[in-house]
Formats: sequence, C-alpha cells, structure tokens
Amino acid sequence: QLYALAERQQLAAIPVTDKPDGDSTINAAYLQALLLGCCKPNQLRQADLAAIYRGLREWSTLLEVSDEKVGESLFLVNLDSDHPPLYSSLYREPPGPRTRYIDTGPLIERLEQLAATNEKQGVVFDRDTVVSHSLLKQLINSLGKMSMRNFSRKRSSKTLWITVGFSACHYHLGDERDFEQLLHGDEYLPSAADRLPDNPFLTDSAGRDQWQKANPEQDFEHTELGAGESELAHHIQVDEKTRAILQGEEDADQPDREYPVHRAAIFDASPGGYCLEWTSDLPANIKTGDIACVREDEAAHWAIAVVRWLSHQENHRSLVGLELISPDAEPYGARMQSKRGEETEPLRALLLPEIKLVGQPPTLILPRTGFRERQKITLYRAGEEFFVQLVRQTAVTGSFVQFEFRLIKQLGDVLAEDKTRPRDSGFDSLWTSI
Repeated sequence: QLYALAERQQLAAIPVTDKPDGDSTINAAYLQALLLGCCKPNQLRQADLAAIYRGLREWSTLLEVSDEKVGESLFLVNLDSDHPPLYSSLYREPPGPRTRYIDTGPLIERLEQLAATNEKQGVVFDRDTVVSHSLLKQLINSLGKMSMRNFSRKRSSKTLWITVGFSACHYHLGDERDFEQLLHGDEYLPSAADRLPDNPFLTDSAGRDQWQKANPEQDFEHTELGAGESELAHHIQVDEKTRAILQGEEDADQPDREYPVHRAAIFDASPGGYCLEWTSDLPANIKTGDIACVREDEAAHWAIAVVRWLSHQENHRSLVGLELISPDAEPYGARMQSKRGEETEPLRALLLPEIKLVGQPPTLILPRTGFRERQKITLYRAGEEFFVQLVRQTAVTGSFVQFEFRLIKQLGDVLAEDKTRPRDSGFDSLWTSI
C-alpha cells in the first residue's frame, strides 16, 4: 500500500537520501523486498539471506515495477495483496489495474557477470557479508527461470527416522562407531594424553618431557613445595569414557545424546524426497543445506538426503523438505595432501555409490574445509587405504561439498556391498520406485 501511494503521487522514482545506505528510491526499496521473496528464502540460511538482501540494495536499481508486461516479465505482483510475487505464467486471474510486472532480465545479466568474474571468492561486501559463487548461481536460477517439481507428491501417514549433520550421519553409517574406531578399529583407545579432561590445570606444561605421559606412576616427582598435596596431585584424572571402559561399564545414552535419531511424520512424499511434519520444536542444529540420513523402517539401512528447505508454521509446527541424493553411502576418513607431501588431520568423508539410472558416477561428500578440484586426498578406514584426486565439484551447500573423483591407486571392490554387515534386501523406500 505504501508503494501504491508513492506510485500514485509520482514519488516512486525520486531519489531519497538515506544516510546509512546512500541515495535510493522507493521503487528500489520496494523491489529489494519483492526480490528477496522471489529467491526462495526458505531454502537459504540466515547469513545467506542477509548477504542477498545487502546485494539487492544495489542490484534492485537495475529493475522497474511496470504496469505492462515488458520482455519475459517472469514475476507478477498484486499491490492489494500481502503475498510475494508469483510466476506471471501461473497467475490464474486476468491482470487488473493493481497488477505489476517484474522483468528480471537486466539483473540476471548482472549476476552472470559477477559469477564469471568472482568465481573464487564471490561478491564480498564486508568480512561477514559475502554472496558466494554457489549462492550467485542459486540466485540466477531462482530469479531467471521458473522452477517446477520433477515428481508429483503423495500424502503419507508413515513415520521417518532421521539423523542430521555430518558427524551423526558418519556415526550411524559406520555401524554406530565413533570416528576413531572407524579409522583404527573397534578396539582402538586414544592415548592417555588425548583422554585428559579439557582442563588446563590438569595438563602437563609444553616443556615437559612427553615420555612422562606414558608412565605417570613411575614418573611422579615429589617436591618439597608440593609434598603436602602429593596424594591429591597423584590422583589420575580420566574422562567418563575411559572410566567406563576401566570399570567395565558402558554409557549407553552417550551416542543418543551426541548423534540423536529423530522420528517425524511424513506429510507427503515423492520418488525424489520427503516433506516432514515436525509437531514439536525442531532440533537446534538443523539448517538448510545440512546432510541427513533417513530410513522408513527402523531395521533398514540409511539413505542419504539433503535438507532443502524449512518452513515454520503456527502452533510450533514445522515442515522440512528433504531431497534424496543416494540410497547408501560408505563412511571414510579423508586426509588432504599438501604440496610438501604432508597430510592433514583426518576429516569425515562419505563415499556415494554410482547410480546408473540417472548416470551419476561415484562421488565423495566432504566438509567445506579446504577441499577443491584437482586436489589429491587419502581415503582410509580400518584395513583400507587408497588415493584419489577430486575431479569436478558437482554440488555445494552451507554444510558440505560434493565431488566426482578418479582413482590414483586401485580401489578394488570398495563400492560393492559391505558383506560384514547385514543388509535388508527388502528395503522399502522410495528408491525402489524410481
């Protein structure tokens, strides 16, 4: 209504001095809000939304709100409605006097120029406000063409088991083994120094002989100053996991706390994914772009999905959109190799099998921490090790990056089914209907 009033009074195109942001117009400010609604905000993280809104402050000056269709005019908005712009080709009613068109063509040309010249760092406004190259591509797709669903959805009354996050998925795909056990074997126990509680008063100083950590009973030193507290000082501090192992106990609840599995109702489903209905509060760590493991049967193995969008409804009800990307994955550790031949600390990695139906070769899912195309890395776990080169980046989100790769050393039958664990041949998931 405010824009309609300004338009009627012929004020929409007059520059207005705005001290924080510089000169602007009512038309540009209105388009900044409208275009943000066209960018599929429920598929974006808060930091990405802030960066896009900052960019639209400048980019909205390239466009106009027109009462006539100009060019393709992908979007249409009704000034009497509180709804965001719609695709003009899907508008069911005849355009009325309060209907306005938005042709995003000039903006798409500008975004494509920015994507071509800022492929590595994206568009940087300040240290905390960056429109990455992948986000630019997402903007071009959202504002440049109409997106349609690939599959029809069907309502469902089933329940889905879901765990969210790289660490949680890695743990459950690895038969509920933590990262160190997956890399070194089930009997692996960290060194005593690594198991000390995170307390600087309990750790040795940097200059202390490292061999003394191996035999604390023999290496304990008495001094006159600390003689009165020798019994207290000689008490060995251990973490809860070590104490449980020494006493033959098991903390059965610890994995449930660190890597929880949630149950959610399936609102609707398609061969490409699920829409989940969350009637309680969403897990605090769930965000768009997160990787997730899902299964319809508690006894079945996990499929791999991505959280594509979140929608918060009334009465603590939320909808979560999941896209299935693979029916299975194998967990590994990944080490990057520097130019000097040195290897970094291992990071979690997931090896996705080939999907012949859609022509997808085997791929790797890795954290967004320094991995890039043509980089050589080592993949390993207990009893296995091989070397690969990352060839082409196929996907990137706020949580992970996906690469096609080639083998530098023979992989063998790693992608074949793991015979050491039972698999449910009757896996009743949506993958069987593709």
